[in-house]
Amino acid sequence: AVASDKARAALERAERVLSHLLVLARVDASAGEAVLTPVDLVTVAKEVTAEMVPSALARDIDLGFEGLETAEVAADPILLAELLRNLVSNAIAHAGRGAIVTVRVQSDAEQLVLEVEDNGPGLTEQQIAAVEAGRGAARPLPHLAKGQANGMGLGLAVAVEIADLFSSGLRLGRGRSGTGLLASIAFRPLGA
Repeated sequence: AVASDKARAALERAERVLSHLLVLARVDASAGEAVLTPVDLVTVAKEVTAEMVPSALARDIDLGFEGLETAEVAADPILLAELLRNLVSNAIAHAGRGAIVTVRVQSDAEQLVLEVEDNGPGLTEQQIAAVEAGRGAARPLPHLAKGQANGMGLGLAVAVEIADLFSSGLRLGRGRSGTGLLASIAFRPLGA
């Protein structure tokens, strides 16, 4: 039973890595010629949040959505969902048992902002700098989570590349309470 569990876990990791690499290849192929269409950011955020609830519950994490009722942006809906899925998945994987993860869509001056915030250990300034240094490199980032042995940082690399494709950029920093991690992507609303 132990060997079977280890084999299953190894297969799941391999599937995640392959999926991330395929998305990176799609983003790379789309660079410079991405076709962005009107997408309701709130709808995508709510759908991805609902999809990720079982994973959050399995780790005793409170996952929820808050924010606007509608927010239309120019994006590729499949890549936008993948970007958000990767950010939420990272928060679930690294925030720790009992954490709170919030997906948020809000208006900030002339922008619409998609956020994923958790109250876990977050990243150090050096780890955030490593993410910035790897931007545009289309390569796995060194594993960033404190005390975690698994993962290659591909999910975060995918999120960075997709946000850059949308000309939105992904910003990382401390959560509002001074702890955890806040990942935010700013979009120009359609018609602005």
